[in-house]
Amino acid sequence: MRILGWNVGHQTRRKPIPVMAGQALVSLEPDVVVLTEYVADESHGDFLRTLRDAGLTLIEPSPYVRGQNQVLIASRWGCEVGSSIPPRLSAATAPNRLHLRLPTPGFDLIGLRVPMFKVSRLRKDYWDWLEGAVLAMGSRPTVLIGDLNADPGRARRVGGAHLGRLSAQGWRVATPAAGWSFVGKTGRTSRLDHAILSHHFHKDSESRYIAERSGFRFAGVREYSDHAVLCVDVSKAS
Repeated sequence: MRILGWNVGHQTRRKPIPVMAGQALVSLEPDVVVLTEYVADESHGDFLRTLRDAGLTLIEPSPYVRGQNQVLIASRWGCEVGSSIPPRLSAATAPNRLHLRLPTPGFDLIGLRVPMFKVSRLRKDYWDWLEGAVLAMGSRPTVLIGDLNADPGRARRVGGAHLGRLSAQGWRVATPAAGWSFVGKTGRTSRLDHAILSHHFHKDSESRYIAERSGFRFAGVREYSDHAVLCVDVSKAS
């Protein structure tokens, strides 16, 4: 199964997502596409139609909250909405997370963007909750993917430390070995987008960052978004 995660950026508040972006995503032959920093708007119709025409017929957004970003998941399979609820730390927590259960492939999928809390205590509280919520999913095959606003290589920071503890308890943080997922206005790059896989999936699952595809640049200082696509190929262990 191929799962794509892409932070489409705040530009969605001001202009439609290009059809070329949809065509580029489709050319990667995904089974699931997870968009973060998505904001529902009628102008995205042609983009979403491109996904549907490619077989990603299930289109499910997280709840709309005025002034906040959302998560949108497009899937080849039908779904059930998951039951776990994020903490009410701010208005951003609920719309920036979407938990779906995909009965046909048999796994839970969580699309997520960790909000950029201005108060460090709230950031820690959120990560404490997220770590516990992931561990509580341990009995079910689970994939969490999105913009985590954290780097597992920075183990002393909030987020990085939590990812390290999840790895120590059997979860795999699927971060590509090379490349970057975010580029700032100065051109400095970092790795903020990751997938977290339960032990039910093969350890050799591959992941990579993709900044350009089929003539469309997903990420760049002056491109549509400042985030590359995270592409993760997963298969369930027998």
